[in-house]
Parts: sequence; C-alpha cells; structure tokens
Amino acid sequence: MLMRGAPHETVLLNGKTVIESAGMLHRTKGALQKEYDSALTLSHTGKLSVAFKRLRSAAEHGHLTAQHELARWYEQGEGVRKNCSEAFNWYLRAAEGGFSLAYWDIGRAYVEGKVVRRSAERALHWFMRLADPRTTEDPSYMTYAQWSLGELYSKGSLVPVNKAEAHKWFSLAAAYGEQRPKYLRGLLEKTMTKKELAEAQMRFDRIFIPGLRRCRTDGTTCGNRRHQSPA
Repeated sequence: MLMRGAPHETVLLNGKTVIESAGMLHRTKGALQKEYDSALTLSHTGKLSVAFKRLRSAAEHGHLTAQHELARWYEQGEGVRKNCSEAFNWYLRAAEGGFSLAYWDIGRAYVEGKVVRRSAERALHWFMRLADPRTTEDPSYMTYAQWSLGELYSKGSLVPVNKAEAHKWFSLAAAYGEQRPKYLRGLLEKTMTKKELAEAQMRFDRIFIPGLRRCRTDGTTCGNRRHQSPA
C-alpha cells in the first residue's frame, strides 16, 4: 500500500523508494493545458496543421476541453477534413468525461441523425441532463438544451408536436436570458388556444427557479452564445 505524503515526498511502496505522484499529476495537467492553449494560439495565426496535432495530442491524453474542441473541428472541417463520425466520437468522449456542453452536442446528434440513428429517447436523455433548472448538471449551458427542446416540440421533429411543452421550454430559455427563444415563443403563441397557453404557464411555473446562476465562477460562460439549432 502506498503511504501518501506531501507532493514530491519520497515514500515506500512494496519496499521500494518512489516519488509521491500528486505533484507529477499536477504538472501533467498543466502541460496538457499549455498544449491546448498553444493549439488555439496557433490556429488563430493560421498554422492549422500544427495546431491540429497539438489539439489532438491534448485530447488523446484526456484534456476534456481539447476533446470537445477537436470534435468541433471535425464537425466543421476546421483545420482538418470534415468527419462527422470522428466529431461524434470526440463529443461522446468529452461527454462521458463530464464536459457538460458535450451533452447538448450528443443530444443534437441524435436529433440530426447524420452519424447515429435518430432517437427521441437518447436525444431527450442528453438534453435533460442540462435543461431542467431543478436538476441541471450545469446552468451555464442549460439554455442550449431548453432552446433545442422548444424547437423539437414545436416542429414535431422526432417527437409529436406539443405546443404547451414547446412554449414551456422557450419560456425557460427566455427567462434565463436568451432572446431568440422569446421571439419563437411569440410566434408559437399566435397558434395556441387559451387552454394550451394556460397549460404551458402551469408547466413553466412548476420547474422555473428564479435567479438561477448561468455563469461559472470565473465568469467565462455568461451571456448569450451562438446557438446551432438541432431541430
């Protein structure tokens, strides 16, 4: 059994002298972050080939943000030939590692059906890890999923049309600061009955949490973001 000590402390493991690993692990994470940052810097200066190699290296060694960024590159053909299968695989790897924005990406993949078979059950599973204010795993990306669910239920894409449900999700996204869902809700309201509007309001009131923070503690994910609609 390893006797843990302070970082870099010499300890005994099965009678052999080893170096306690906490400090080494910290340096490894720092090196991965440096590699990721370098990849972004190189991409901004047009050195996409080198940037891609460094980004892929950081991703392969477990840097979650690099995994998600690499997936985006594959999806959009940025710095590498477009490959939606590779994109999905890297989004899934990031999601399984707990990178919450990737939950939304996996959800929309199951809506679009470009790489995987379209599945309402799986799309809803991934969206709902973010969408419900009462149970969201990350308020920072909550409105992404709310917006997508609003479009899903309003268009009847993959699931039956449900105007009250669509209105609820658009209202939630609007309440947490998104402008486009507010506009879409207004269009939807013109087609709804008084009974449907009352039902939508009841559903909204049931799960809305006023004042729920959408920002990370470092403030890097506040405000509206570019939204790629899956529906």
